[in-house]
Amino acid sequence: MNKSKKRNSLIYQLVLAFLISSIIPVTLIMLIFNFRMKNYIEGNMNQLIKNNVYKTQQYLQLSLNVYENLMYDVCSNDDIIQIVEAMNEQKGDMDVLYSQLRRELNRTVNNNTCVQGITIITSSGRILYYDKLSSSSENSHWIKFNKNFDNSMKNTDDIQYLPTQFETKIGDEKYYMFHMAHKIVDYRDIYRNIGVVIISIDSSVLEQVCTQQYQEGSQGDNLGINMICDEEGKIVYYKDKSKIGKNEKDELTSKYKVTAIKDNKSGWVIKNLYDEKQYMKGIRQEEETTIILMICIVFILVLLVFKFTDKLTSSIRKVVNAMKTVENGQLKVKIDQDKNMPTEICTIADGFNSMVERVEELMKNVTEATLRQKNAEIKALEAQINPHFLYNTLDTINWKAIENEEFEISNMINSLAKILRYAVLNSNGVVTVKDELEWLKSYIYLQESRLENKFEFFVNISEELQCFETHKLLLQPFIENSIRHGFFEKNKTYILIITCREQEASIEFCIEDNGVGIDKETLYKINNNLLKEQYSKDHIGIGNVMARLEMYYGKAAGIHVESEKNKYTKVYIRIPKNIAQK
Repeated sequence: MNKSKKRNSLIYQLVLAFLISSIIPVTLIMLIFNFRMKNYIEGNMNQLIKNNVYKTQQYLQLSLNVYENLMYDVCSNDDIIQIVEAMNEQKGDMDVLYSQLRRELNRTVNNNTCVQGITIITSSGRILYYDKLSSSSENSHWIKFNKNFDNSMKNTDDIQYLPTQFETKIGDEKYYMFHMAHKIVDYRDIYRNIGVVIISIDSSVLEQVCTQQYQEGSQGDNLGINMICDEEGKIVYYKDKSKIGKNEKDELTSKYKVTAIKDNKSGWVIKNLYDEKQYMKGIRQEEETTIILMICIVFILVLLVFKFTDKLTSSIRKVVNAMKTVENGQLKVKIDQDKNMPTEICTIADGFNSMVERVEELMKNVTEATLRQKNAEIKALEAQINPHFLYNTLDTINWKAIENEEFEISNMINSLAKILRYAVLNSNGVVTVKDELEWLKSYIYLQESRLENKFEFFVNISEELQCFETHKLLLQPFIENSIRHGFFEKNKTYILIITCREQEASIEFCIEDNGVGIDKETLYKINNNLLKEQYSKDHIGIGNVMARLEMYYGKAAGIHVESEKNKYTKVYIRIPKNIAQK
């Protein structure tokens, strides 16, 4: 009873099996789906960010092209070139020249909204500023020069880009500038050093560049933050303008995933700072929603399983209760079927009811058989006297024959006693082929002594095959039939041969004689295994052997007979080699 209490009920096992078979696949599918979704979103987001950075670079180049054209116009302006050359050569009134140059710069600055100032450095070392906000020509709020700046400009024909170095406050407003510088070019003598023009541009230009794709209505802040740095890591533009002009800090980029591209024209690096937590938060929300939904579905399915399995388990309980009743010895029980009982359980119920009826009938038969067996055992005990009495009597006759010097009679009596002992003692036992042949020789010796028509007997079985085992008295009925029914004529010499050969999984005996043969009807019955069901006084031995072979070996053994009238008869007996070889 303790063991049965520890076992789980069917409905528990069904629900558990359902949970295992459903939750594991659903979980795997969810994990695979989330993994693929995460990879897809990440790949898609990376591609969008790359496109964003690439577009930002294009916008930067387009914006810089506008001011590059302005720079070339200023650097190649004939009026400006003449004024600067006069200042370098100190021809004319310097105040007038300053005033003329300032007027040219004023017109250029005021015609371009984002240009906040222009600085000209002449080859003679004079510096002229024009500041839009303060209208100053004495100094610049936007730029400071180091001593190597002028030399570096002399050695290049390209525009140089200078990032913002500091913020400038005018009133309560803060301004940030980046600069473009190029030497003044006189196309009459392009190698002549005249001076350098520096245009100061408001950082709002870069702000438009970094936010242009958002203004076009794409992904907005979901695509991260764009920033621009120079080659040394100084920030040229960032949404937090307090960081402009400062070195890029690791703590700024360590919080974000950075995608960067270098603009070959300006030498600046465009970077996108993307916070991966944004889309990971969305993925986690989707995962949580999926898990909650899965739990709800599984809970509903479990309730449905309980509901639909209750009918099944109630039917099974009926069968179990009936079995317990039978276990207690009450065989009058019967399982009643109802409309809710499944077809399979109905089949089990029908089988159970039939089984109980058969068990009840078998118990009656067993009771009767037990009585018959007891009676048979009593008769068997009584019959045990007869063989011993027969052996002792034959032994007495044998000694009488020896005393009268009837040695042939003595040999016959010994052979008969040996035959009787072999046949009666454990008649269904297993012996070696060698023992069976020795017994057959004694049997044939008596047959030769009894019959007037003589025959020759040969055995052709190797010593190796004689070591195999076989059941007793399988060959004797066929030898008896050959002698009894085949050897009629007294003047003819008959031959009886026993051979044996080994096959893959069996050994096969062959009993061959040159007697009268077997008629076709009997031959048909033997080869079609009919004699074991239709015994006759002439063939009861063959039928017995066929029945014993089927009982001992099943379909692994068999008998086949070949015969031609008045010529020969060959009996083939096949038994398996699965009996242990001695």
